[in-house]
Amino acid sequence: MAEKTKKLVQLLHIVSSAMKKTMCEASEMASGLTLAQFQLLEALSRQEKMTMADIANTFNIKPASATVMVDKLVEQGWLIRESGTNDRRKVWILISEKKKQEWAGHHKKKMENLAVFMNVLSEDQKDNFISILETLAKK
Repeated sequence: MAEKTKKLVQLLHIVSSAMKKTMCEASEMASGLTLAQFQLLEALSRQEKMTMADIANTFNIKPASATVMVDKLVEQGWLIRESGTNDRRKVWILISEKKKQEWAGHHKKKMENLAVFMNVLSEDQKDNFISILETLAKK
């Protein structure tokens, strides 16, 4: 492996760990949610609703594991299950109305934490970083 590639891998690991720590801190503030639960709520806040298959595919887990995670969040009042209008066999998973405001506060705090983390970069560095990440995301 070339030296630059080794250095990139090391740095990506360090940055990834630091960002994960920031996410963990935000998830701990969110009423004791695990990181996986926090990430599921994050995905649902972007997509609004998902099926169990969507969740399993998104997180690369087995449907049974997705069901266990969803069941716990339903018990805690974070999520609800909703039958499809055209096909009652299709079940959608959504963030509950009563928890949407609470989630918005946790999401805002996470974004503030990430902003502090990223503010060590200049605007030019941020632009370059975005460009690099966009290139890598296309792979």
